Amino acid sequence: MAIRVLPFYAIVLRPLVSQDLNQPIWRMLLKNAVNGLFDGEIMAFPSMELPSLRTIAGLLKAGGYNGPEHGDHADFVWFERGEGKMPNWLEKVELRFFDSDRVSAAWKMVNSEVYSLVDQNDQASAPTKGYQVDWPPFIGRIDK
Repeated sequence: MAIRVLPFYAIVLRPLVSQDLNQPIWRMLLKNAVNGLFDGEIMAFPSMELPSLRTIAGLLKAGGYNGPEHGDHADFVWFERGEGKMPNWLEKVELRFFDSDRVSAAWKMVNSEVYSLVDQNDQASAPTKGYQVDWPPFIGRIDK
């Protein structure tokens, strides 16, 4: 899957890492996976204000995750209005919707075989690559 780029502040996390994580962080992540933006590979924590994301970043670091200061070895990164320093495991891709001329963007793991799009504004539907939306490598519409 992929997560549609969020318009304000966000932390994007790769939750599955090799280092040990503590129990409280797993509880927080499981709650966010059910109620939030999780595509099975990456997780996004959106916010309209920076202080709440600082709290989340502190919890992630206390739980065992590497912060953005670790560069490509970071387990989570900050974004403001969709822009931020991209580690080598994450990419921002262009989204093209078949039903309109709108163009947007999403975050996804590099070399991932993702097919559905998670959208904070429309969590009920999950557009699928090739059917409602496309992203690189572009495959075009596969249903007629």
